[in-house]
Amino acid sequence: MTRQAKTPRQRAEEALAVATRQEKRLRARARDLRSQLEEAEREHRAALARRDHLATHPDLQPYPTSTSTGDDA
Repeated sequence: MTRQAKTPRQRAEEALAVATRQEKRLRARARDLRSQLEEAEREHRAALARRDHLATHPDLQPYPTSTSTGDDA
């Protein structure tokens, strides 16, 4: 028995099916990555807000400079 060769149309249909599956996988991956990016950006904004809030802590403010020379004896 000999194998039946595929017609050019069959080869083209198979190639199209492969390309379609690849496009669907990549579209799903891009959607997942966009979702991850949005989550990372939300976390980053929250971290910046927390950092900026903590930077206003009174203990982190510079001490007022003293005008005395320290010879108060």
